[in-house]
Amino acid sequence: MMSAARYRWPEAALLSLMIAAVMTACRGPAGATDTLRVGLASDLVALDRAKVSDAISWSVLANLQENLTELSPDDRQPRPALSEGWKQSPDGQDYVFTLRDGVRFHNGDLLRAADVAYSFRRFLDPKTAAPVRQWLSAVESVKVLNDREIAVHLRSPEPGFLTTLSVVPGIVPEGWGEKGPEEKPVGTGPFQFVRWERGKQLELSRFDSYWRGKAKSARVVFQVIPTENARVLALKASETDLVLSNSLSLANVEDLTQQGFRLFENPVAGLQYLAGDSSRPPFSNVHFRRALAHAIDRQGIVQRLFHGRVMPAPGPLPAVFRESAGIRQIEYSRTEAQRELAMSGVHLRADAPLELSYGTEWPWNEQLAEVLQADLQAVGIPVKPRKYEWSSFVSGLFDKRYTFFTVDLFAGNGSYSLFLGDIFETGSPLNFFRYSNRDFDQAWRAAVAGQGEDREAALHRAQQVLADDAAAVFLFGAKGGFLTAPRVRGVTMGPLQELLLREATRE
Repeated sequence: MMSAARYRWPEAALLSLMIAAVMTACRGPAGATDTLRVGLASDLVALDRAKVSDAISWSVLANLQENLTELSPDDRQPRPALSEGWKQSPDGQDYVFTLRDGVRFHNGDLLRAADVAYSFRRFLDPKTAAPVRQWLSAVESVKVLNDREIAVHLRSPEPGFLTTLSVVPGIVPEGWGEKGPEEKPVGTGPFQFVRWERGKQLELSRFDSYWRGKAKSARVVFQVIPTENARVLALKASETDLVLSNSLSLANVEDLTQQGFRLFENPVAGLQYLAGDSSRPPFSNVHFRRALAHAIDRQGIVQRLFHGRVMPAPGPLPAVFRESAGIRQIEYSRTEAQRELAMSGVHLRADAPLELSYGTEWPWNEQLAEVLQADLQAVGIPVKPRKYEWSSFVSGLFDKRYTFFTVDLFAGNGSYSLFLGDIFETGSPLNFFRYSNRDFDQAWRAAVAGQGEDREAALHRAQQVLADDAAAVFLFGAKGGFLTAPRVRGVTMGPLQELLLREATRE
């Protein structure tokens, strides 16, 4: 995932003129209260759920394209969406979904099983280059039974399969997307595509034939406002109705709420990590990794840096998962950190500090890096933070270029698999930490194959191995949400950080 900027007078004046120009360009017809305006820190990657893996794109596309299931906001359990229900085989490898009757795409076509099959196959086709294609890697075959029934067979049981189907593949009409990226986006959501000016704004209009009923707002305009100060000024000037809270510094959130802007936040399925490349010294040394874990005052970070707006990680799983309970963590202790450092035999020089890499995704990332640096240097581990532009940092993460880094990971598919097997199992393509532990691998595989109490015990064992081995420092779990102007009503945030706008209105 994220210090308020300081400006000298000439810079501030120039910034104000630029803001005025942006606001004038984005201003709608006078008195147009049926248009909701959302300020985004960056543009969407694509208007296609098969082509994105970032939280901003997911948050917006939930209003355009839907899936077979969705997650209940109450208990995060999968429930019917475009499917009205399903049958599951006892071994968990076969599913038959029955589609809702009368659901229409934005182009007027009725939803059919052939559309769902096409959407699955398109998502899994390597030519599509879906960045999270592995989320459906267990799917072996998809078969149309009739216009309203589709059968899906899995290679092996996948505990989070129904949860994953709340995010991908993104159901589109059969044959859509074959003309290339310029093709008009089509889905079944409450809003339909109007136009997209890359880097500037995306405009959607109400889809009057939406199967759940018409949205309350006639239009939604997503405005790309790259600088934080500009987003704050746009809110205060009533030129933007809503911004994502994680796109603002803590100081600005506090300032806006004191002025009457409304903050809505919930815990999300995400964790912030401090980790190193476990395949290389000094991070291949378990005593050195434990020294890192003992050195970080996680509770202090939560209280002093975030003022309680994040939660200490209970272990390798975020607190939103009930399976996270009962894990013993390595506790903060400078004395123990220095003892483990001595046991490691690692000697670091002040003139050759470890480079701590981090990205610019959120405004508070730089402050976090400075706090981590101070905690580590207090026990004799010299560190020098290095900032990377966010997209560059992500590329480096996938290329495994960093020796030492802090990063937040969000389970966009709502499954706990990301935080265990996906990023820690030996050889996993998402194992950014290059971690390998046979005991963990065995416990995780037992959890995937197990049922009931056996699965619960194996999940607990897998997490405890990671915690004891200090596979990473599990820092905190963030909250996701948004700030709205006082006049805005009806906006909700889904369990996977979806920005749900069907009921949203401006008074």
